[in-house]
Amino acid sequence: QMEKCVEGIKAALYETNSPEDVKIHLSYQSRVGPIEWLRPYTDDVLPELGESGVRNLVVVPISFVSEHIETLEEIDIEYRELAE
Repeated sequence: QMEKCVEGIKAALYETNSPEDVKIHLSYQSRVGPIEWLRPYTDDVLPELGESGVRNLVVVPISFVSEHIETLEEIDIEYRELAE
């Protein structure tokens, strides 16, 4: 289901942008505790993108956008720190 959503986002972005100009990466957040979660983890992907030279980034949460304040803090604060 997530992959289908991401494909829709890609299609919309590529209507006005070239795939060479906009790269899309799917990753999963909110890994908690010792239980294995969906991969790749966002907190692993962000440093990798920085190391590969990415300097501009937009994180688009697909679920838990407004009803979970901890998700907003994770995206706005914690992931920004990782990206910097």
